[in-house]
Amino acid sequence: MPQTPQEPLITIEKVNHSPPFPSKDRYKEEEVYEHLTHSSFSWGNIKHNSICCIDGRQTSPLLGSPGGDFVEFANALNVYFLKTNIQPTEQIITDLLKDFILSKCSNNRPFYFHTDSIRIEEILKQVNERTNGNYNAFPTQKPENLEIWLDELCKIEAQGCGHLRLCMQNYVHYGVSNIETVQLLLKSYFKLFWEADKIIRDRMTFQIVIGPLVAKAILVLSNDSNDSNDSNDSNDS
Repeated sequence: MPQTPQEPLITIEKVNHSPPFPSKDRYKEEEVYEHLTHSSFSWGNIKHNSICCIDGRQTSPLLGSPGGDFVEFANALNVYFLKTNIQPTEQIITDLLKDFILSKCSNNRPFYFHTDSIRIEEILKQVNERTNGNYNAFPTQKPENLEIWLDELCKIEAQGCGHLRLCMQNYVHYGVSNIETVQLLLKSYFKLFWEADKIIRDRMTFQIVIGPLVAKAILVLSNDSNDSNDSNDSNDS
């Protein structure tokens, strides 16, 4: 029995390319249309999904922003410290991060942070050289020589998230006042990841994506309709 054709989940009104100049690698309008009208495509609710990073090495659909939850939280910290005139410290950032994870995150909506396998391999190499150790994988429990681990993990070149790396290199353009706040957040994150109880740990996702970043484009979707349906609230993809 022939199947009834599915109605497209979205209707494309226009496709804009940026930059606008021709490129042999640029996706054509019909290719974009085919991708968006695929039956597996659906809108997500931003309130019930982690904010992942816009990274071409992801292998499944996601809601994303540059740097994901981690960079979003770094921006929020920057606003907090500017508005309160409080000097950032590791303890304050740890307390704020823990409170956010407990109050806003869950097992189904964990706090998201990622790096990549290339940076992890380099960190392992550096840590082994400094400690005469023999680490061959990223530790899931608090390692010995914790301060050496944190020192390596907080370096700009150690960030497998390209957005976080750019944020640390050009922090003003990312709405962050200084690199020290980001580095303190990195320390707080990994200490919590290694030392926190199961309730917090289960609400944290540390993803190691595989290989180099070779993505060619970012697709931005905008929903300009007045439909108040929650399933169409998000314009992130």
